[in-house]
Amino acid sequence: MVTLNDIKLKNYTLENLPRLKELRRAYFSRRPEICIERARYVTEYLRDMDDLADAPEVRQAKKIRHFLRNREPVFHDRNLLAGSTTSKPMGAPLFPEFFALTLWPELDTVSTRPKNPQILLPEDSRELNFEIFPFWMERNVLEVTRKKFGYTKGLQLFEDLVFFIASKAGTVSHCVPTYAPVLEKGLLGIVEQAAERKEALKGAGDQESCRKADFYQAVCIALEGIMEYAVHLAEKAELLARVASDPELKKELEEIAAVSRRVPAHPATTFREAINAIWICQVGIHAENINMAMSPGRLDQILYPFIAAT
Repeated sequence: MVTLNDIKLKNYTLENLPRLKELRRAYFSRRPEICIERARYVTEYLRDMDDLADAPEVRQAKKIRHFLRNREPVFHDRNLLAGSTTSKPMGAPLFPEFFALTLWPELDTVSTRPKNPQILLPEDSRELNFEIFPFWMERNVLEVTRKKFGYTKGLQLFEDLVFFIASKAGTVSHCVPTYAPVLEKGLLGIVEQAAERKEALKGAGDQESCRKADFYQAVCIALEGIMEYAVHLAEKAELLARVASDPELKKELEEIAAVSRRVPAHPATTFREAINAIWICQVGIHAENINMAMSPGRLDQILYPFIAAT
């Protein structure tokens, strides 16, 4: 059993948690920036590599895997958790299939607008303007809805309130992923389970069996993307460790690399592996869904076995 002498945690402050203090200082000293990395790679996949013969679930999984396997593994600070949802230290990723095109008229002014300015690099603005956003003009959810159903009252209401309710229509938010199987089996174990279930459906020609088989195939593809991203994080941490002059930083990076090479592919064996596995999977979920309202759940319960073992 894990017990606390003081459940108010009054003895834990920023003054005796120097790493947390530094991370907090760095965070609040930064300006928000727009990250186009996800928009670039999902557009690239759908424009140049998409197979229309694939089931929708498989197309989506391949799109996300392409992004995860190609995105840059970055370490913004001395955080001991590997992985980030954007390429910027304080980044806002764009999801062009949803509502990112509402930014189009503001590409030249978003960095300096009075309300909620967000830095957008000139080269990123040009890429959005000439390569990314034109591809999505007729493919984003608003225009697809308009083409299929017309300018309904619901669509009109949504457009009038887009900046208020975009999160509701743009993501599977307000959900809690089931992370316990990730810690118990690792993503390789889940992939193996999905592959076995897909194999069991082989030969069944009914529509429901085909739909299930497509889902299991998509599971395998998407989780492959998360595991590849973790490997790239490990490789980048190893590279940074080799050139680090600070012995403490070098040791931290080597440990991050070792953890990232194990999880989330394999079952977690320590608290650090467990929390890092959850975080990398959380990053993977946000590769598909807008960065908001996706709760990791009751971490105290999920992580209790690992806390108790320390």
